[in-house]
Amino acid sequence: MSRVVTIANGTASASIDSLGAQLTSLKLGDREYLWQGDSRWWGKHAPVLFPIVGTLRDGHAMSAQGEVTLGRHGFARDVEHEVVAQDESSVTFEIRDTPQTREKFPYAFRLNMTYALTGEASLTQTFRVENTGDVTLPFSVGGHPAFNRHDDVVA
Repeated sequence: MSRVVTIANGTASASIDSLGAQLTSLKLGDREYLWQGDSRWWGKHAPVLFPIVGTLRDGHAMSAQGEVTLGRHGFARDVEHEVVAQDESSVTFEIRDTPQTREKFPYAFRLNMTYALTGEASLTQTFRVENTGDVTLPFSVGGHPAFNRHDDVVA
């Protein structure tokens, strides 16, 4: 069952859904900076992309460990992540390979995402991928955040 974890530091706050370890809110005071999702255009907020960023031709590829069958951006954004560490201003989520992930991606791994509010208004997202197997682990990892438009913000 998915749950939303909120971290805060002064006037900044961030909320992250354990389903996909996806950032769902990023606020400074009362102002929301993250896209709040609208299925008419794009229902996500900031998905985690792993074990690929992008797509495989026809959704399939051969690897040293056998066939890889992945949809766009892999599966991390669609699975429940465990909270493995949390304090007031940071949280770390984790997924590991399972029999279900091994059917699509035949590799052993551990993926951690840490979200931390630092300073007055900074959020860091740190990805840590660990190869828990005994063969080379091919992967790419990334984020796909969408932000609200604020016309009064100067870049």
